[in-house]
Amino acid sequence: MLRFNTPAELDQFVSLMADAGVDVFHCSTRRFWDTEFNSDQNLAAWTKKLSGKPTMTVGSIGMTGEHIDTLMGEGSNVASLDHLLYLVDRGDFDLIAVGRGMLVNPDWANKVREGRIDQLNDWHPDVLKELI
Repeated sequence: MLRFNTPAELDQFVSLMADAGVDVFHCSTRRFWDTEFNSDQNLAAWTKKLSGKPTMTVGSIGMTGEHIDTLMGEGSNVASLDHLLYLVDRGDFDLIAVGRGMLVNPDWANKVREGRIDQLNDWHPDVLKELI
C-alpha cells in the first residue's frame, strides 16, 4: 500500500499517473471517512483536487465496521449514509464503490436510491462461505 505524508508527495504520484493516461482514480481506503494531511478531506477528495480527474471513494461504505474486521470474523451493522452524502454534495468525489454491502444486498443501490436503508441487511463474514 502506498502512503503519502504530504499533499506534495501525493501530487507527484497523481501527476505521474494522470500523465500516463489515468482517467479515473479509485482511491481505496479502509474507512472512507478517514481524512488526509490534517484536513477534512479523504484520499479521493485530495486526489480529485490535485489531479482534476474524477475519483471514486471506497472503504466501509454503509458499514459500522471495517473490512479488516471481516478478516477477524466479525460482522458489521448497516450505518448511516449521511456523512457520505454530505461529502458527495460537497463535491469531494464522483463515484462510490460498495463491496460488502452489495454482497449481502445485491439490490443495495436500489434500496438506497429509494430511501429503504432500513431494509438493508447487516454484514456477516459467513456470507463469504456462500461465494465458494
